[in-house]
Amino acid sequence: MTFVVQARSGAVATTESVPLAIRAANAPVSAVRYLAKALWPTDLAVFYPYPNVPELGGPTLNEWQVGAALALLIATTAGVAISKRRWAVMGWLWYLGALVPVIGLVQVGRQAMADRYTYLPLIGVFVVVAWAGSEGLAWLRRRRAGLAVVAVAVAGLLGIALAARSVSQVRVWRDSFTLFGHALAVNPRDSTTHLHLANALGARGRLEEAVVHYRASLAVHPRFAEAHAGLALARQLQGRR
Repeated sequence: MTFVVQARSGAVATTESVPLAIRAANAPVSAVRYLAKALWPTDLAVFYPYPNVPELGGPTLNEWQVGAALALLIATTAGVAISKRRWAVMGWLWYLGALVPVIGLVQVGRQAMADRYTYLPLIGVFVVVAWAGSEGLAWLRRRRAGLAVVAVAVAGLLGIALAARSVSQVRVWRDSFTLFGHALAVNPRDSTTHLHLANALGARGRLEEAVVHYRASLAVHPRFAEAHAGLALARQLQGRR
């Protein structure tokens, strides 16, 4: 249903804009990055530019990064498959399966990944964490009750730390300036985020600042039509046609 709606709106990317080879390389890396960001949410951004697409200003993916991500996913899947713990099989396959529609093999938009895409897939990971934690705690209680208390304390401290990270991340969404400014701090060469920040500045009448970001966007993506249009409008509003 999502694909049909996005296709009708013209949001599905062509293989010319994002080649299939780049999508296939990005998929396993994104799956691992999602896990890392769930473990400790850092460098979150409203937009992650596609790697190996110079016009978007994304990072460069090397063969070893793609290979390492694939090896990790395959090894984990193999380990889960031979496990006698059905909650591990269910949770891990939930994670991988729920990622398939949003991992970019059918590319919608310009982003390589998006935090919102993890809301459903990570349910499977949390299932694994909950059941593994329960079994681990029971094992500790049978053998070393003192360590069980320490484990509970560590889990509580981790929960507090993650809550603090949540508060910090929510503040990023205060307005367009903090949101896109933070995204540029994560990915300074992101042409799309430069465009959005320029548009926000222009809407507030901060035209000269907007021009700086339109030019920064065009420095990365010289044929970016929306950035050219925004720059032209800003100059016209300044009386500098």
